[in-house]
Amino acid sequence: AYYTNEASHVMSCVRTNTEKMKIIGIYTPVGRCLQTTFSFALGQILSKKAKVLYMNFERYSGLEALLKRSFQYDISDLVYYFQKSPGIILKLNSMIQNVGKLDFVPPVQLYQSILGVHGQQWIELFAEIEKCSDYEYLILDLTDGVADLWDILRSCTHVYTITRGD
Repeated sequence: AYYTNEASHVMSCVRTNTEKMKIIGIYTPVGRCLQTTFSFALGQILSKKAKVLYMNFERYSGLEALLKRSFQYDISDLVYYFQKSPGIILKLNSMIQNVGKLDFVPPVQLYQSILGVHGQQWIELFAEIEKCSDYEYLILDLTDGVADLWDILRSCTHVYTITRGD
């Protein structure tokens, strides 16, 4: 909290990894197609050889119940601190959780808390994460409820869409 409040006195961040962070968007309008399972598994596979950050944008992810732990912060807190302070990486590092080598920011507990965040704001947040971290991959598990979804998908390096026979 101290460093975040004093961010104006902290040197700006510098990315030590020279490669551009790859943003992988995963989205399908089809329900119950194992999108989150695919996204999480992809993150775990990539994290064996690279530094990966996973963000889940589901309305009700159930990740707390699945992992049997609770989280103090979630994506809405990350957005709040990004808009409030230039020292986001200091706060991001305190929000990060992990499963094995896969890092993730816990999904929102109350989906309405990110409804007002527009695509350009998300894109700027992702750019800041790239600028201030050494993540090689950012995996976005996206849903229809994300504002300006198509703009976010266009900003991705890769997009995966899961299909089903319906």
